[in-house]
Amino acid sequence: VPGGWCRGWRRPFGSLTLFPGLKTSLAINAETGAVTYTLQNATDSTLPEAVLTIALPPGLEPGLIRRKHGELGPNQVWCVTAPVTAKRTDGYWKDGSGYYAAQLDFVLDGKRGRLFATNSVAAELAAR
Repeated sequence: VPGGWCRGWRRPFGSLTLFPGLKTSLAINAETGAVTYTLQNATDSTLPEAVLTIALPPGLEPGLIRRKHGELGPNQVWCVTAPVTAKRTDGYWKDGSGYYAAQLDFVLDGKRGRLFATNSVAAELAAR
């Protein structure tokens, strides 16, 4: 993906000081209900495998999204986009902001690592 962006998303990446070349973002499209996770490997090394887990707010399906990616070479980008639907729609499940959390487990240059990315959707958008 040119420029490290995933299909039109214009959200800056975050990174971790321990693994500064790995950049990640988590974006939610409140209109379509899709959640998109992006990992940019801006290192000179190859990630042999990465495991992604995304936890969705209560009341949303599928609840957890889990994906594996094989080898991700230097300067490559991995994007995961998944549809999300509201399973429970009564007031209890719609009150408050929707909180999304992503966890990426990986090995880079022989070191195990874990990156987190979070995002939230304002209550008025989450209630749609």
